[in-house]
Amino acid sequence: MTLSGWVFWITASYICGIYLAPCLHPAFGTAVAAAGLAAAAFGKRTAGRLLLASGFFLLAYEPKVAGAGSGLQAPGRSGVFEGVAERVTREGAILSCDGVRIWLNGKSIHLDTMEGDSLRVLGLESWGSLAVCAHTVRPGSGLFARLRRTAVLTWRERLGEGPTSALVAALLSGERSGISDTVRDLFRETGTIHILSVSGYHVAIAGSLVYLLMGAAARRRPLLAAFLCSLTTGAYTQFSGARPPAVRATVMATAAVFLSALGVRSPGTAVWSLAAAVVLATYPGAAFDAGAQMSFIAVLILIVYRWRMGGGWTRPLQALLAGVSITIGLAPVLVPLYGGLATASAPATVVTTPLMAFTMLTGALTLLPGVWHPAARLTEWAVFLWLWILEFAKLPVVYFEGSFWIWPWLAAMILMWLVSERRTFLRRFR
Repeated sequence: MTLSGWVFWITASYICGIYLAPCLHPAFGTAVAAAGLAAAAFGKRTAGRLLLASGFFLLAYEPKVAGAGSGLQAPGRSGVFEGVAERVTREGAILSCDGVRIWLNGKSIHLDTMEGDSLRVLGLESWGSLAVCAHTVRPGSGLFARLRRTAVLTWRERLGEGPTSALVAALLSGERSGISDTVRDLFRETGTIHILSVSGYHVAIAGSLVYLLMGAAARRRPLLAAFLCSLTTGAYTQFSGARPPAVRATVMATAAVFLSALGVRSPGTAVWSLAAAVVLATYPGAAFDAGAQMSFIAVLILIVYRWRMGGGWTRPLQALLAGVSITIGLAPVLVPLYGGLATASAPATVVTTPLMAFTMLTGALTLLPGVWHPAARLTEWAVFLWLWILEFAKLPVVYFEGSFWIWPWLAAMILMWLVSERRTFLRRFR
């Protein structure tokens, strides 16, 4: 049994509806749905299904997207505001207040606030943000929020207030408020800022741990292994704040292991589609969140652009080519955000990924009594080496002006597909 490829096309039409609905008249969705019915009536079932699904999604999503967006909005007044801290940095925080995201401009907020905490803020509106005059914090009362706060405070106590504890907290719990501007700029300049956001790689490590601990039992009892894997990744996702990239990875991992255990062939695009449908259903604003966009696009690129050159010594080259594909493929998101592309992104990611995994492992061990002291020393050396390599990995950032870069980008995407997908392409030149 194979999971139908139609799952991808229905989800793709749904995503198109999210972006197109605010720009189109509702009559357009009705016309597309009617065209789908007409095509199906004349025997064009494939085209009819796609048009019908697209039309219904355009109609269904049109009223929901009008107020959605990634841009921060501030209410047209000043005073006292209450909400939940979505993101905390050294410069301030993003407050979710009655469905509106407000930027709080206050450099002291990160000292006592973590993501997920409730905030009561006295602020003065200025240039689209709130200048914080005073604030009070009520820590999150949920189980995972309490565990996350305890873990972060433990890391700060045992690893100090420097970059080591900040990076460990970011990698394992998603808490990035302790990262200094210098370290953040270093990751941004080398194109590795995505590593600091809990996403697929982090969740994959948590899921792989289950199979390593089960050993041969994982092969004898695949359903039990799939259940424990989904339970572990789900708990880790909640612990890290349940951001859309982590939710995407958890859904994909859960779908993949259960479908495999049940003997159902699952194309990568179908599993990707299930994850997209779940994330968009639970968090509609993810379609306009840059982090979620980059996470989904990067995984889709890995599915579509399959670099196959055998095994052995070619694996690092495959990883490098995959990184280059992702960097170029993310240009429509990265260029509007940062103005350009970091040429060091692919090699820096490949070289430092083992150090990232080692930092996560030893950082987790620092929470355990008895072994935390040697684990802390190992973590400090790993972070030191990691940042030292990134300093040497700095390469020029390519900046773009205007929209002319769209055409070279499109040509590069087509060329990469020709080289990666057609396994016999390179053999023609032997």
